[in-house]
Amino acid sequence: MKIKLKCLGRNYSSEGETFDEAIDKIKISGGARVTSILTVEKDGVSKDRILNGAHTNGLFGQGSPTTKLIHLKLVKNMLGV
Repeated sequence: MKIKLKCLGRNYSSEGETFDEAIDKIKISGGARVTSILTVEKDGVSKDRILNGAHTNGLFGQGSPTTKLIHLKLVKNMLGV
């Protein structure tokens, strides 16, 4: 599974066997409370979603592990992963 994130004019990408592993590999220093674009590619099928600032910061910021799990679940539901 490949993940690409476009946030604040920067492009981040990672690969992992599962969605969770790929998300954990992306690190944004200092967090980001801005809108971002998340692209997930699996088995040749690509899906793009726009994440609001709360989801972006919840997934890639320096919050608590519980907050990260909550946002991870919401984003997985949005993408249908």
